[in-house]
Amino acid sequence: MDPASDAREPEGERQGRGFVIALLSAFAVTGLFALSSYFWVNWGTPDERTLYSTVSLALAGALLGMLVQAAAPLDGRSTIALVLVLSAVFTSGGLGIAYWKNHQPVDVTDKITLDSGRVITKSNGEGFTISTPVPKADHKTLRLKLTGKSDTGNTGDCLFVSRWYVSGSKSGSNYKFNESAMVPIGQAYGTTVKLNAILVTDQGCKIKIGVGSGVIDS
Repeated sequence: MDPASDAREPEGERQGRGFVIALLSAFAVTGLFALSSYFWVNWGTPDERTLYSTVSLALAGALLGMLVQAAAPLDGRSTIALVLVLSAVFTSGGLGIAYWKNHQPVDVTDKITLDSGRVITKSNGEGFTISTPVPKADHKTLRLKLTGKSDTGNTGDCLFVSRWYVSGSKSGSNYKFNESAMVPIGQAYGTTVKLNAILVTDQGCKIKIGVGSGVIDS
């Protein structure tokens, strides 16, 4: 037996193992990058995260095909077909996850402001601004609860008759305090929506208005 061949064989095995380890590492990195972009990290915009995550999953599918080839060698055509199929499957899965993620309700309670604050006091006919961030433009509804508390002596009567209106809304679109209201926010321009609202209550009443909860939905 040729001693040189014995020396080359272990070296080849080491190179093969190194190649498989490199593929596994690349697969893990691309997979973790994609999953973190979908679920854990809020860098960039939703569209950017969707693009990079989907591309990463496509690469992960190709790497998985190469790993299968390394473990059970296939002919050239079969390898190419396997890589393409796995890339397509991973890409489709990534787009599905992105669609689901981008259409989930988003809790923005802690980010909503009223006239740049969290609690304001208003009288009949006075206006105020509701500002809320919008994570994606295709969200159309704000499920909002504003809390109300009478700041005058006749507590029950003032709160009972009080309503708040969003400027520009259709006639009859008024909302009670301490109850959830579905407020259409329309197409968002930029990342923040500002709603001009008006308090309507009895003369002499003052209402302390606060943010109860806010959820943006598609």
